[in-house]
Amino acid sequence: MRKKIVFTLVFVVVATLMIFGSAGCDDKDSVAMNPEQVVAQFIDALQKLDLEKAKTFLSSGYSAEFEQDFDELSKALAEDSAEADAMEKMFDAIFNNSEFIVTGHSIDGENALVNMENNMPDMEQLGEMLMGRLFELMFSEEVDFDNMTEDEEMTLLVDVFVEVIEEVDKVAQSAEIPMIMEDGQWKINGDVIDEVMSELDF
Repeated sequence: MRKKIVFTLVFVVVATLMIFGSAGCDDKDSVAMNPEQVVAQFIDALQKLDLEKAKTFLSSGYSAEFEQDFDELSKALAEDSAEADAMEKMFDAIFNNSEFIVTGHSIDGENALVNMENNMPDMEQLGEMLMGRLFELMFSEEVDFDNMTEDEEMTLLVDVFVEVIEEVDKVAQSAEIPMIMEDGQWKINGDVIDEVMSELDF
């Protein structure tokens, strides 16, 4: 089902957002960036849905783990389709309801840690409320699903998503982003996204 594909692709990036945040910095040459600035540029690229640029801030090994997910998402976003429009609107809703703050970093040789504080919608609650709201509509007389086109279904999905994300509780979290030096540049490195993705499987 196309809607399942959209959710999968959206939450790959949502999971990334739960780990990485933006401190805000000027667009500088990555050679001169400290670890905090690399994280900030990574999230800036995600906000703009520039996934090719986002991948450049990941270590070679870490990037390989998510190459297929990023490529599928890039292709989906490039299409002139209701799905692409839906994903863009959902990303906007996520960022508009989230706050990410880089609080510092430490360096130990070729490795570093970036300290993060973020405040964003409770993704488990979001999933439960979203599914609940959609089921309510399915069994109500408000919407005639039998006669809706797939594009109309996608529009409804986005409308419900944007409505629900405004209602869910915010969750404050702290995280340490592992970094590694590769070819004179700091890169985001680690396997933390998989841990968060397991919590988003609804």
